[in-house]
Amino acid sequence: MAVLRGKNMAVTGEETVFGFQIHTERTLEDMVAGNTDGAVMRVDGNDRWWGFYQLYGHTPARFPNDSFTFVCAPENTGSIAYSGTAKCQSIEIVNDIRNGRYVQSVVTFLSHGALSASQTAPTDTSNPCPLSVKNTFPKFGSTSYDDDNVDFMRLRILAKGMENNWYVTAASNGAVMHEDGDIDAEAEFRLLTEDSSDFPTIGDSDIYYHYVTSTTYWQMTWMRVAGILPWQGNRQQPGLVGATVKLAFTGFSCTQQGSIINPATANKWPGA
Repeated sequence: MAVLRGKNMAVTGEETVFGFQIHTERTLEDMVAGNTDGAVMRVDGNDRWWGFYQLYGHTPARFPNDSFTFVCAPENTGSIAYSGTAKCQSIEIVNDIRNGRYVQSVVTFLSHGALSASQTAPTDTSNPCPLSVKNTFPKFGSTSYDDDNVDFMRLRILAKGMENNWYVTAASNGAVMHEDGDIDAEAEFRLLTEDSSDFPTIGDSDIYYHYVTSTTYWQMTWMRVAGILPWQGNRQQPGLVGATVKLAFTGFSCTQQGSIINPATANKWPGA
């Protein structure tokens, strides 16, 4: 048995993965009866598994509610992988501008079938080409923050409620399955400013653009400003004056349906 450090880790279908976690659990139902002599016994229960993986990039291969074959391994050789049908719960795109990080994404998933060990390890034969966070910025409506002091951005798109939409049937044979959730999204960006007029107006609804290069972006139609928090300054403590702008998805404008478009200009919701 080898102890590995994940030098050549991979997740099927993705490029430049740098981390993953997978959790597996079997519910062992306890019981006592008049003939158990005062001791607890347990019977076999249902299997559920979940986790996430991280990659350098701005457009994961998966989108919330996608059902896909998930295969992960810390090395790309041998029969060492976990494999099973999963369902994408959320994707998150993070631009840590202050610390000069690469644009990166996090994909979370839930079980949608049985999980198998000792499967063929996946491979990643792509050339690594991570993108710098330099020249990335948010835009809300007609206001572009490319020349402003934004030092952090995050966009999360999720299948809301999927974790509660689970079921087990005779056909699934003890494997926990998950039904689709409702497409939702949240975003935030941190703006350093001493002028309150620089912030968007609470409650305003408009198109939101999360730039992942200087010219390409995730386009969210629409997002509504949910909060400016906290705007603060304290001369007794180190820190800069600013606040985080919070936004929440609203997919309809009463007269028109919105959309979610990825940087490759593919319409991810409501779909092509």
